[in-house]
Amino acid sequence: MPRQDVAKKIGLLDKIKQQTRNNGQRWLVEITGLAKTTISRLIKQENELQEEWAQSEGRKGPSKERKREGKDPDVDESLNEWVAIVTGRAMRVSGSVLKCKAKELAKKLSHDDFRATDGWLSRWKSRHDIKFKKAHGEKESAHCAGAKEWKSSKLPDFLKVFQQMTIYNADETGLYYPATPDGSLSYKHVAFSGSKKAMHRVTVLCCSNMSGTDKGRMLVIGKSIKPRSCKGLRMDSLPIVYRANRNAWMSTELFKEWLKDWNTELQWLKFIPLKEKKFTLLMNLLS
Repeated sequence: MPRQDVAKKIGLLDKIKQQTRNNGQRWLVEITGLAKTTISRLIKQENELQEEWAQSEGRKGPSKERKREGKDPDVDESLNEWVAIVTGRAMRVSGSVLKCKAKELAKKLSHDDFRATDGWLSRWKSRHDIKFKKAHGEKESAHCAGAKEWKSSKLPDFLKVFQQMTIYNADETGLYYPATPDGSLSYKHVAFSGSKKAMHRVTVLCCSNMSGTDKGRMLVIGKSIKPRSCKGLRMDSLPIVYRANRNAWMSTELFKEWLKDWNTELQWLKFIPLKEKKFTLLMNLLS
């Protein structure tokens, strides 16, 4: 049997042996991505695989591909067990989440000198064959040659009569507030599948000037006129402007209302001299 295949099977055996006896066959199938019969066959062949690996080590010496053990093996393995649990539940895991969890585990294990650096995280992922996977492919990028040409040739001439503090940009976006990330860190040998995306959303319109000295209140458009989470609150006291319609979309009426309010607010800006109060608003096409 090729040496790489033996190493791979021994690695799978190590993961199987790390699990407690209370974990059933279904759990082992989830964390290894193997069929039940394959797992049983691997366990039966453990002695043969170990002997074959030892012979291979004797012929070729220490493997250059051998992965070094971390300085804090108990933190290392505790984090690995935690990742196996959460990825088995189809939860999303990022690098920052792993570092925070590693610090938490190190504190519980009294490793006060432990540091979850980016280098440590990279080595830990390499030791446990973990990489980032996306549940869905990215959408095809839009063709922007025309936009680049306009930006380089037309836009500078248009903006040269304005100061940075009087050039504004506004854009809307959909905020899917209960949605989970598209990707997650996971084991290489474990299949990663996506789930149905949460479609609850609000529309948010943001506006700011080029210098960053004036950031207007965001316009948030939801479906409920009085959201349950805002019970007992005055809607006009919120740090945002909230409006509602059936689809939580930007409409012509809502945009006209926002534009009039924005224009009125500009007249009261004290940091812009009266003679300089000539503004421009750059926007993408709204939905």
